[in-house]
Amino acid sequence: MAPWYLTVFAMALICNLVLKAPRPRLSDARAKEVILGGRNGSDGSLPPVFAHRGGRREAPENTLAGIREAKRCNASGVHLDLSFTSDELIYGLRLRNPNIVTALTWRPGFYAYSDKENLKARFESPVKHWIAQALDWIADSAFHCGFTSYATGVLAVLVNRDSLSADYVRAWRDQGIHVIACTSSSSKQNDFLRKVLRVAIITDL
Repeated sequence: MAPWYLTVFAMALICNLVLKAPRPRLSDARAKEVILGGRNGSDGSLPPVFAHRGGRREAPENTLAGIREAKRCNASGVHLDLSFTSDELIYGLRLRNPNIVTALTWRPGFYAYSDKENLKARFESPVKHWIAQALDWIADSAFHCGFTSYATGVLAVLVNRDSLSADYVRAWRDQGIHVIACTSSSSKQNDFLRKVLRVAIITDL
């Protein structure tokens, strides 16, 4: 087994290579067009609303009926769940259209807990739970220092509404990253996110 300092050196070298490697990235103007719908807020317009999986309250999730219903409700876009397949279909879509905007999704405690409230441990073993907590700390640090977003070349992050604040949104904007809030169907909460924090939201219509 390699000494710990060699492991640390190897990790530092890998991180350095990733940070120095050129990453194809969509122009910020194009990202604003897709994420904000061409709105800059100077005319008083609000950030857009994206339908979560097509707006499940009115139609089945992830279906054409749901997408049509979202369009009827004037949603700016639709958030769908896509999975990687053995033939790399999703990766192929990204290669065919480099103008597709990609985003990272972050949830605190993802590795250690199976629920969004971080109350139900994912593992019964104390050792596995501790390792999962360590992974959460590493993922959290890499996410918020900008390493993950730079390494992947994304232009937006999807963050749970409970983690958002004015300072949090400003910190991401200073890095050139747009924030999209994953929220509920509460009209008051959605108004706060759009009118005060000025972020786009993903919600059930």
